[in-house]
Formats: sequence, C-alpha cells, structure tokens
Amino acid sequence: MTNQDQSQAPVFSGKEVHFPADQKRRKEDDQSQSHTVVHFDQELFLLRNSVMAMGGRVLDQLLQALEALENHDTAQARVVLEKDLVIDKLEIDTNAYIFSLLARRAPVAKDLRVILASSKIINNLERIGDETLKLARFTLELAAVGHQDNTALEGVFLMGEMAIAMLRKALNVFDSQDRGLAIRVAEDDLELDSEFRKTLHSLIDSASRNPSGIGDTIGIALLIKALERIGDHAHNIAEYVVFQIEGGNIA
Repeated sequence: MTNQDQSQAPVFSGKEVHFPADQKRRKEDDQSQSHTVVHFDQELFLLRNSVMAMGGRVLDQLLQALEALENHDTAQARVVLEKDLVIDKLEIDTNAYIFSLLARRAPVAKDLRVILASSKIINNLERIGDETLKLARFTLELAAVGHQDNTALEGVFLMGEMAIAMLRKALNVFDSQDRGLAIRVAEDDLELDSEFRKTLHSLIDSASRNPSGIGDTIGIALLIKALERIGDHAHNIAEYVVFQIEGGNIA
C-alpha cells in the first residue's frame, strides 16, 4: 500500500471506523460555517449602524425644523427640506441592503426578526422625516405673510419637545434593546395623544371666538397632527424592537 493509500485508509478506534478524508472535509466545513457566521454577524452590525445613522439624521431634522419655526428662520427651514432627500436615499439604500441579506443569508428565528424589524424601523423613520417637512413648510408660509407672533404656537412647541424626547428614547431602545424603556415610550405616546387632544380643543375654541383667524388655526392643527404622528412612529419603533427581541408586542 502506498503512502497516499495509507492516508486514505480507515482507522478503527475500537468502537467505530473513522475515515481521514471525511474528517478533513468535516473540519473544512466547520471552518467555512464559522467564517460565514462571523461574516453574517458583521453584516447585521452594519445594518444596525445604518439604522442608527438614519435615526440620528431624522432626529437632527426634527430639531432643526422646530428651531426654524420658533426663530422664523426661513434659511434653516429650506435646509430641512433639502436634507429630506438624504433621508430618503438612506431608506432606499438600507432597504436594498436588507433585501440582499434576505436573499443571500435566508435568515431564520431571531436573525430574521432583526432584519424585518430594521426594515420596519427605517420606514417609520422616513415617515417621521416626512412629517417634519410640514413644520419647515409652515415656517416658510408664516414668513410669506410676515407673521412673527409665536403665541398661537405654544402648543406646537410643547408637543414638539415631547415628540423629540420620544424619538430620542425610541432610538435608545433600539440601541440598548431595553424592553423597559420601550414600555416608557408607549406611555409617553399616551401623554402626547392627550396633549394633542387638549391643544386641538383649544384651537377649536379659539377659532370659534375669532373666525377671521381660521387659516392659521387650520395650519397649526396640521402641525400638531404631524407631531402626534411622529409620536406614533416613535412608538412603532419601540414596538418593533420588542418584536426583534421577543417576537411579541410591548403589551
């Protein structure tokens, strides 16, 4: 028997027969599988970073839009409108990356939930960006008619602060995977909804006493509705993180 034949010969260990060639193949398969797992983990890490980057941009856009409205800063309002194109591009690119992961990796169980939740979260972030545009556009409309009084906007600014806090908290939920913090986001959403109803009733009462200001009243009503929707999307983000962790809802 040649040396090559001996290397391929089965070995009897006392209980079972081992084939050296099979052992080599198993070792190579194990190494390949280990490499694949590590690479997939890296891809999921990149996905997480993409979601956080988009979240940071959306939060910054909301902050700038409210600041522009408060300061009647039309230049900043226009910057907000322009930045929305970047957020839209981020959503498209991240979704393309998600589709690639689904096609190449065929993930299951928690890995699949992570990818699906990330897709839902970036969609909600993009919608927050869309709602934020309404603040910037209203700033430009007020400037066009020379409106400088912020008295009627007090409810908007209060709800804006609440929406900002909710979005920050929702992004922290995604970053920390903290279920307890997700529950607090849901509680904050109830408070924001309550503030929306209170502010809306106040607007209706004001309009009934001053019908000539109905145009501004409608505009402000649309703003507080946009902020209420931002709260809903922040709540959704927290919900999807809980789904990602547990496969269930917050409740």
